[in-house]
Amino acid sequence: MAHASGLDVEISNPDVSVVSVQGPKAIDVLAAACDAGAPEAFNYFSVRQVEMGAQPVVISRTGWTGELGFEVYLARLHRDGPALWRHIEQKGSPFDIIPGGLDAMDIRRIEAGILLCGADMDVSINPYQAGLGDFVDMGKPEFVGKAALQSADRALLVHGLTCADDEPVPGGGLFLGDELIGRVTAAAFSPYLESGIAIVRLHQGCNDNLVELEIETRRDSRAPANLVRLPMYDEEHRIVRGLDTSTP
Repeated sequence: MAHASGLDVEISNPDVSVVSVQGPKAIDVLAAACDAGAPEAFNYFSVRQVEMGAQPVVISRTGWTGELGFEVYLARLHRDGPALWRHIEQKGSPFDIIPGGLDAMDIRRIEAGILLCGADMDVSINPYQAGLGDFVDMGKPEFVGKAALQSADRALLVHGLTCADDEPVPGGGLFLGDELIGRVTAAAFSPYLESGIAIVRLHQGCNDNLVELEIETRRDSRAPANLVRLPMYDEEHRIVRGLDTSTP
């Protein structure tokens, strides 16, 4: 919006509702839910326009979980959201589809290292500090922010964290001895890893191998914790591409 100043352009968000289908059988559900069957060459990050239950929708091979899946976008104007929900529920029934909320999605997105803008990262840090430097193409001739990134601090500030004894508390402090060195931006308990998990943001760059760290937990106490790489498993992203259906 800032860069639209002085130009004959209007910036707006589309008025849509979204539902996400995630899990190892998601593409089977997609084929059943699309009136004409699953679109061809619907690869990771693909986008298509299809009909579901005689309603036009946009689908994308994306999700907020690090799982194999897709998302459905329905324009709110003159569209029937409850009917779309019932349609997906019915078509997904043979594949054991069940509804899940944001808490379930949050566990999986923390494990997968999917960052939430405004929480895990914001305008006060750059892509390198957020661990997203691989998505910056400094070879491009010009783009907004290129000059600033050329001299930007590249010390990693966003890390994964595990706590075997308890679940970290969102907003809680990360301590090295008595020194507060960071804060929890997202936390949950992972049934798969059998551990408390979190995304933490450090106040300054440091070594991944810090030892004797403690994190504030739900029990209003501190517990030992370890910094870990993100994602916490499936580093080759085989699950989201449908190449690994063995991991629960």
